[in-house]
Amino acid sequence: MKRFFSASVFILFPFFVFSQAWECTDADDCSAGMTCHEELCIAPSANFSTYAAVTLKTGDNTPNSLGSKKIFVAHPAKDVVLGQLGIDSYAGGAEGKLYLFKELTVTVVSSSLDIKGTNFRLVYDNNGNGLFDSSEKVIATVESPEGSTVKFQIGQKTASYKMNVTENFLVVGDFSIDKELTSLWDFGVDIKPSTGISISTAGGTGSVEIAAYPEKISFPRFSFEPESGYFLFASGKYFPKAPSWKEMNKTQTIMHIRTKALDGENEMKSINIRLDGTIVSFGNGVKKISLSLDNGNKGKADSLIEEKTDFVTPVQNVQFQMPSGTLSMEEGEEKFLVVTAELDFYNGQTTQFYITANDVILSKNQQIAGATVITEQFKYSCDETDSECKKAPGNEPEEEDESTGCTVIYVD
Repeated sequence: MKRFFSASVFILFPFFVFSQAWECTDADDCSAGMTCHEELCIAPSANFSTYAAVTLKTGDNTPNSLGSKKIFVAHPAKDVVLGQLGIDSYAGGAEGKLYLFKELTVTVVSSSLDIKGTNFRLVYDNNGNGLFDSSEKVIATVESPEGSTVKFQIGQKTASYKMNVTENFLVVGDFSIDKELTSLWDFGVDIKPSTGISISTAGGTGSVEIAAYPEKISFPRFSFEPESGYFLFASGKYFPKAPSWKEMNKTQTIMHIRTKALDGENEMKSINIRLDGTIVSFGNGVKKISLSLDNGNKGKADSLIEEKTDFVTPVQNVQFQMPSGTLSMEEGEEKFLVVTAELDFYNGQTTQFYITANDVILSKNQQIAGATVITEQFKYSCDETDSECKKAPGNEPEEEDESTGCTVIYVD
């Protein structure tokens, strides 16, 4: 039970006014660090910061949708981690002190009105790994949205969080649809920080300021695995980001791929990998490319399937032929692939690696769910006065051969 209480210890974002306090009989009824005074939970300045500069962001371990731009889940989808929210509340000298996180509003987004979301939970991701671990605490629940809105009100015993560190929270929900899965409908949640969150300190008016936040935090989109006529070929959960130019020139993991036979048994016979960029080709920038099985779905290249190297002439695509039975799957069986490449880029080279639905050849013709799979841009752009920068051909310094007086020009 709550009653209205206007006290300066509960100061919120200026644009999100919250004037309710929690009732109590003793401190055990309140969140950590609070005390019970005249049957109300209060936040004393001895335990709570009097100021907070708040930064909101997508958590570092939010579900990974790189590659396919959506994550495929079985139907019905239970305990789906829809996104990880990171909150930084900072104040100089506030180490060891707390702030109160009281409300969060998220918007459910879906491409079909038939998709139903229920059992929404806000979870304190104590270890920050982005997983809904069994030991982690649910701090708010909403059974079903009002329209497209889910408004979490954090419980009065679980609202206290640490200043000057990143605290992470997971939005979790269940999703289903009451019709045959014949299309790749998607769903997910977004947050609008300017209207969707309530944080307070022990300070007075204006004690909480927004240091940085995006206009909208868009978490990944999810899609149900279709029931008939499809084979799944999509990015896996370890699909990597593109490296910086300083980290580029070595063997890189290019793609992590999830495959699954959704409608009867099937077998992958070949995969074509293409390039789309500037100057780069297999043989010019990409020295070697390999396809391997990831036997444990850990993002590691465990068993080599085929390797392409020693390109006689530069080409824009390569095809991997699968040995018989290597990628044969019974209905419902999954296999995971890793693509690695040895890169040797120079300044100005940029490309993306991609695989379209037409590049996946199956023994039994089915539609491909998940493709096109495409990487971020692999961009080698550097200041050529930097000693670590590999210069474009023709831009290397000239060196005079002292014994002959000849000039040697290095050409890549």
